[in-house]
Amino acid sequence: MKFIKGRQLKAEKGFTLMELMVVVLILGILVAYGIPRYLSSIATSKLGMVIANYDAVTTEVSAALYAPGSTASSVETDVVTNSNADLTNPFDATKAAVVANTATPTAGQIQVDGTTSGQVTVTAYDDAAAAMSYTTTIDDPKS
Repeated sequence: MKFIKGRQLKAEKGFTLMELMVVVLILGILVAYGIPRYLSSIATSKLGMVIANYDAVTTEVSAALYAPGSTASSVETDVVTNSNADLTNPFDATKAAVVANTATPTAGQIQVDGTTSGQVTVTAYDDAAAAMSYTTTIDDPKS
């Protein structure tokens, strides 16, 4: 308690402007660091889902190539038709995860191309709709 000339003053209550500014500054730094990290984590998890879908599609392509009477174009048709029910596009749930070579792929889609006789190419696309670095070609074992 403070006294002035024998009189007791009321106790000081509340925070000073400087204390409030320091708290706001600390919160601002935490938010400035946290939000980009959070958004990056979301993008990374979506790309991880594209990679998982890509692996599943390449497995289906490999299995379909061994089916009796299969051709590159029949493998493309079969995989595109059957994979759409099992996989999801993490960037846009309204779009198919797997598309044929005739479609223009967008973010999160996997394109299956069987136009070249004896081979099927599977390409995954990231959130910027650019081809990701893990594109593979699977040769037809019967040719």
